[in-house]
Amino acid sequence: MKDGGKPRQSDNWRRPRLHAGCAVTSGDDYPLAAGELAYLTKVLRLREGDEVYLFDGQGGEFRSRLRRLGRKWLCAVGAAVDFPGADPILQVHVGCGSAVRSRSDWAIEKMTELGAASITPLHSFGTSRKDRVPDQQQRWQRLAAASAAQCGRRILPQIGSVASLEKWIESLPESGPRLLLSLAPAAPKLSSVAAQAASAGTAALIIGRTSGLDEQEERSCAAAGFLPVSMGRRVLRVESAGAVALAVLLAGAGEM
Repeated sequence: MKDGGKPRQSDNWRRPRLHAGCAVTSGDDYPLAAGELAYLTKVLRLREGDEVYLFDGQGGEFRSRLRRLGRKWLCAVGAAVDFPGADPILQVHVGCGSAVRSRSDWAIEKMTELGAASITPLHSFGTSRKDRVPDQQQRWQRLAAASAAQCGRRILPQIGSVASLEKWIESLPESGPRLLLSLAPAAPKLSSVAAQAASAGTAALIIGRTSGLDEQEERSCAAAGFLPVSMGRRVLRVESAGAVALAVLLAGAGEM
């Protein structure tokens, strides 16, 4: 706490946060689902009257309190908070190669924490049909919401359905650099283009499978304006590469 008892922003992030999953306003009563109630009362051991921060995923966040009404539990929504959220200014849109379920889950969680604006799994990047991860968009959205609650973000990343490279490229903003993580020794370092992304305010990033993309995939990406960039000599798995690449870009933009 600062002198005089005024809370710091870091103190507020230590308080329990819950994603509402819908629009809320001051004065509302937000009904708690069974899973939310179990998390707050059994995991965090909160009691009636305890404070919870409720955020809607669109930028709104409210101080709220647990309230019991008969057998039902509610969050009584209070005033909007007046401190900034933890969402980055640089908007990075990530398209990543499919991975096994546990690694896909990990990738969504960590890229949300690092600040991705959107994450879209791509099924066309070197995975055989039998090895492709089924579309788990709703599950991934729940994982992203939990990660955002933990790290202090107020705006949830957009989690896309598993898509083709072509469909994902069509959804990208026209401005900002387009970057492709590459194993090519001559590719420029990712850190060297971070300033360009920062000045544009947005960037698109493709992460292939662990062994990289094949020649045809790289040609397709080049035709769409993607520049191959390197993160050094170490070969990272898909879930590690996404987190590291976001950290490099955001650090270069002065946000870390």
